[in-house]
Amino acid sequence: NLGALHSMLGAMDKRVSEEGMKVSCTHFQCAAGAFTYLRDHFPHSYSVDMSHQILNLNINLMLGQAQECLLEKSMLDNRKSFLVARISAQVVDYYKEACRALENSDTASLLGKIQKDWKKLVQMKIYYFAAVAHLHMGKQAEEQQKYGERVTYFQSALDKLNEAVRLAKGQPETVQEALRFTMDVIGGKYNSSKKDNDFIYHEAVPALDTLQSIKGASLVKALPVNPTDPAVTGPDIFAKLVPMAAHEASSLYSEEKAKLLRDVMAKIDAKNEILEQFMDSLQLDADTVDNLDVYDHIPPVLMEKCAALSVRPETVKNLVQSMQVLSG
Repeated sequence: NLGALHSMLGAMDKRVSEEGMKVSCTHFQCAAGAFTYLRDHFPHSYSVDMSHQILNLNINLMLGQAQECLLEKSMLDNRKSFLVARISAQVVDYYKEACRALENSDTASLLGKIQKDWKKLVQMKIYYFAAVAHLHMGKQAEEQQKYGERVTYFQSALDKLNEAVRLAKGQPETVQEALRFTMDVIGGKYNSSKKDNDFIYHEAVPALDTLQSIKGASLVKALPVNPTDPAVTGPDIFAKLVPMAAHEASSLYSEEKAKLLRDVMAKIDAKNEILEQFMDSLQLDADTVDNLDVYDHIPPVLMEKCAALSVRPETVKNLVQSMQVLSG
């Protein structure tokens, strides 16, 4: 959920400003971090959408989009052509990894019909950013006055862009507009470089595979995520949830307390029954015995004698023994 949320927040921004690019880039890296945490801490899939291949797909899609944000910023900042080409090449590498995950049979069975659409879109991005990389390698060759190499790179960029256009059929108008704009740029560069080389420089146009390969430069990474950090996940939604062990202990305590109470009440009832039988034998009225106001009319002398007997409990017994001796 955390990874999906960050990916949505990253995609929501149109990335038309430098700040928007930074925010989107951060969200995509956080999303990659969340999916990486799942992959590294839960090696066994608990559901089909958390398989190793699906998580790898998500991670590379997020890193690819984060790298896209930095590519856009580097072009706005007019970075050196060779650096822009390397950044763009790394976007291609991330999407190639994502495409490999999409081609996995388990991934295809899980995604169903949308697997083909996703694969087509990712392949379109691969060709598009490869075209951008070769475009800037052509610019680099131009800066170094390697006019034959310039033609080769621009030709390769144009070929890859044409393939991207073919795969982009059915995509939104914003995508088509971006492709048309890039086609105008690359087409213009290729026509101009070929004309200049044919009529002015006359340099040999080398084959693409004889030229320096473009090594990607990764500027993004999966940002670490701590799912227990309240600053990341918010307050614990289970904070008020009592553990089952506590429920069981509480239930056992309540049962023991009720059992003790039943034992005490049983003893009280038994003693009350004995008391009632004793009072009946003495023909005492229970209401009179419980009425304490009756004792207010007892003479003080009698109360003193009772108190004296209370402090000398053997007096009656001694009196009885004395009377028995006298009678005997």
